[in-house]
Amino acid sequence: MRWQGVTATVETTGLDPECPYVASSSQAICDPPPPVRLFLEYASISSTKEKSLLDKFVNQLRNEPGAQGYILVYGRSHRAEGAKNYLIGHDGLDAGRIVIVEKTSRARKVRIKLYIVPTGALPPETHSAPPNKRLQRTGISVPPIDNLSHDVVVARPL
Repeated sequence: MRWQGVTATVETTGLDPECPYVASSSQAICDPPPPVRLFLEYASISSTKEKSLLDKFVNQLRNEPGAQGYILVYGRSHRAEGAKNYLIGHDGLDAGRIVIVEKTSRARKVRIKLYIVPTGALPPETHSAPPNKRLQRTGISVPPIDNLSHDVVVARPL
């Protein structure tokens, strides 16, 4: 983080000449933390396609040595554990750089979100939508990542 100093100076008039008429104060501030980035989101895909996406995820993490990878899983957690084990075993990523967050979901399909959390950034928001809130499912197509396209399902409150 970069620190900067800010100084504010106030000058008053109309006071007794013996009273100080100028005062200043300085405060150190820092830049806001870098943002967390949703790298990609996927649901029902083949094991081969998932491994290809995870390879791209680990490559991005390698390009950002201090960053952590967050795997948010909505549904059965064994899919997230499998993804983490693949990243650690196949790609040799340090286990401490991967965090799994299990989310509750009533959907039958497992959904996984992969986040890049740069050094100094706050983890992705991991709270669920309020109960009893209906959700609308919208299928969108994500631009290809290195000639690899995939479909994403995004849930938005109605």
